[in-house]
Formats: sequence, C-alpha cells, structure tokens
Amino acid sequence: MDGFQFENFLGPLFESHGYSAVVTQGTGDFGTDLTLRRKGKKIAVQAKRYIFYTSCS
Repeated sequence: MDGFQFENFLGPLFESHGYSAVVTQGTGDFGTDLTLRRKGKKIAVQAKRYIFYTSCS
C-alpha cells in the first residue's frame, strides 16, 4: 500500500467513527492529507505510513 492508497484507506475508517472525511488533492494542500469534520469542528490530518523491515539474527 503506497501513501495515496493509505490516505484513501483512512477516509472510510474515520467515517466509520462518525467523521465526514475528504481526501485532499496531492499538491497544494499545505501538507494536509485528509480534512475531517464532526460536530462543527474541522480537523486537518497529515498521514504518514512507514515500513520498517527487520531481519532475524
């Protein structure tokens, strides 16, 4: 799953918790990946997805 797929995964996840979620465009969004709304509040989300590989020693 790349970063864009992760952002699109998070939208429905937040919606399942009662938020209205909009995934922002890829550029010109000042770092905001999703915009959430709930109970009159607006929340900007910056999503990060990292993969760490570990090896058995």
